[in-house]
Amino acid sequence: MVYVLVFFLLLFSCGIKADTQVLPLPETEVRRIGNKVYVLSLKDQIVVENFQKRENIFYTESSNAFCFKVKGVNTRSKKQCVEEALMQTPKFVVRDLGDKILLEASGFDTFALYPYLDGDLDILNRKQIPKEYEISKDYSKKCYALTGVAGNRESLPVTFCIDAKPIPRVEDVDALEYRVVNDRLFLIWSYREDYESFVIYQGDKILGQTKGFLFEVQKPSSEVKFTVRVKTKEGFLSGGRSITYSP
Repeated sequence: MVYVLVFFLLLFSCGIKADTQVLPLPETEVRRIGNKVYVLSLKDQIVVENFQKRENIFYTESSNAFCFKVKGVNTRSKKQCVEEALMQTPKFVVRDLGDKILLEASGFDTFALYPYLDGDLDILNRKQIPKEYEISKDYSKKCYALTGVAGNRESLPVTFCIDAKPIPRVEDVDALEYRVVNDRLFLIWSYREDYESFVIYQGDKILGQTKGFLFEVQKPSSEVKFTVRVKTKEGFLSGGRSITYSP
């Protein structure tokens, strides 16, 4: 009986093995843009040997073909390689169309467009564009980098900027007046244009905002200047219309 028990114990101990799972490889995107190489993680945290890091992007500069290792924090490591740099640059012409520009590029079949921020490409906001592409102007100056795309490589970037379009003039409110009822003062006005809200000031201090055409305050005990400025949906403000209360 003892031998039988030992036999079964040995049988079960040999048959039970740890459930081993192979860790996955890190999921990454590698971009060769001119003489720079960028590595982005598509899922897990990674470390790229001999690369610098800015936020969640690893990058290095080299025009040669080379290989490197990507280490996953919760994954296996993998080897990745890039071709030598594509040192040509695309040609382009920018035509002003008023509220937008027309970008006409040549030298490649397809192109990539990046916002250009703080002296480098914003590679997270890449757009693949055709040879002719329209860009709307903004109310602030915007700069971009253009690359030519050839297979898995992109050319050296060329940069250009688009001047800001003029800030629109915002009309002020009409017929600003006040009414006093007991210890309260009511500012009243009218307005016929599109707007988001009205911003009310007492001197240089903002008292509040309203979407209506009336604003109530405590009656001042001394002379005070009130100003109403129109705020548009884009966030622009009118110069302001003022009225002075005298007790």
